[in-house]
Amino acid sequence: MPNKQSQTMPVAKKIPQTDINHGITKTDNYAWLRDDNWQEVLRNPQVLNQEIRNHLEAENAYTLNKLSDTKQLQLDLYNEMRGRIKEDDNSVPVKDGIFEYGIKFEKGKEYAVHFRTQTGTKAQEILIDGNQLAIGEKYFRIVDVAHSPDHRYIAYGVDVKGSEKYSIKVIDTKTGTLLSDNIAETTGGITWAADSQTFFYVKVDDNHRPSHVYRHKLGEKNNNLVYQEDDAAYFVNIGKTQDGAYLVINVSDHESSELHIIDANMPDDTPRCLLKRSALHEYSIEHKGGYFYILSNHNQREDFAIFKTNVNDFSPKNWQEIVPHTAGTLVISMGLLENWLIRLERKNGLPSIQIINLNDQQQHAISFDEQAYSLGLSLGLEFKTDNIRFTYSSPTTPAQTYDYNIDTKARLLIKSQEIPSGHNVDDYVTKRLFATSHDGEQIPITLLHKAGLELDGKAPMLLYGYGSYGYSMPASFNSKMLSLVERGFVY
Repeated sequence: MPNKQSQTMPVAKKIPQTDINHGITKTDNYAWLRDDNWQEVLRNPQVLNQEIRNHLEAENAYTLNKLSDTKQLQLDLYNEMRGRIKEDDNSVPVKDGIFEYGIKFEKGKEYAVHFRTQTGTKAQEILIDGNQLAIGEKYFRIVDVAHSPDHRYIAYGVDVKGSEKYSIKVIDTKTGTLLSDNIAETTGGITWAADSQTFFYVKVDDNHRPSHVYRHKLGEKNNNLVYQEDDAAYFVNIGKTQDGAYLVINVSDHESSELHIIDANMPDDTPRCLLKRSALHEYSIEHKGGYFYILSNHNQREDFAIFKTNVNDFSPKNWQEIVPHTAGTLVISMGLLENWLIRLERKNGLPSIQIINLNDQQQHAISFDEQAYSLGLSLGLEFKTDNIRFTYSSPTTPAQTYDYNIDTKARLLIKSQEIPSGHNVDDYVTKRLFATSHDGEQIPITLLHKAGLELDGKAPMLLYGYGSYGYSMPASFNSKMLSLVERGFVY
């Protein structure tokens, strides 16, 4: 390798390319570094323009040379970070009827194994072993694994090229065979209809935008186009209400949305638009007993409210507001079970879980003690249940997964993130501060540092934030950051 001092930094040549958008002229000297055939490059990296490849390889070689005297530090950091990861880890299985579905990682192996057990038994039925499927592949990733409502079929989305365009494949668990059904260039997500013979998926266009929803029936070669979005600003996905009654096509940009529904028992039906998109209006739905529950920022409710309306009349004038808008308290998400309305909200930068009993309208919250923390909420796969699951962590506390019985208010710790190299929460301090913005808004700041560190302005600091789409950085546990904190950094 060339001497660090003698190697010349590669400098990309300038080839001005001028574009005019909305009357504004912009010149990009480095547009040539994006291959004109970039879509094909995503599918097959070997076709990358040779001049671009040469420059990227020169930059990589220069970087390796400049960092050559940090090899031991890099190795130390790698070993530290890997030492905090439990290699043979399991997810907590999720119950759906007579089965519980889970994921596990085996020591020394790279990919997840998807399994299920019959409720009340321990014998695992292996559904998908990513380590076996990845043999001979240079790249391998599974993004979704979805079982049919009758539990017979397992559909999954897999990418073996690194293109982020996934093929959907289907396994028949009754015979253990891979069906001939194979659908290419999708987002990888699968949503089953109630008949366990039909599923829906989304294809991406040439610009990698999720844009077309298709219906597939097992064993059939021809798939039916269900919905097509032509506006390049909008992205499409499809899901299902918690009770399984409706398939929901969500069309959205970052500021507005539009929903189309299909009765899950009538998958051949044409989708019905609930409410056409309008500027700055976002909404999502759940369903129970002939009523839609709607999370919406309609009519300038910028922090969102929850409404209820009959399934046959979705006009906003008939919406009943059941969780009023409260300025400064953002409703992040809404979930619905047979007897419970659950919402995840954020106030003063801290998340909370709020629960309403739909029978008597009584409300309670799940409380937490630390100054800063993050929450993840999961309603699981069932509708007729009193149980939810949430994950709690903070910059000092590794992830803890709880099952929570809403009726009894009992929380059960079912998993704690293990740190094989050891972790003592008392060795670290988490603090929540607020900074005043130029417009008077209070901006929450979370600090993590070693216990006993003097905050005198002399310690190095890594400041990390994200400012797009209204996204707030969760104050969650990040084991990689401990390598900095252990070296005296404030994060």
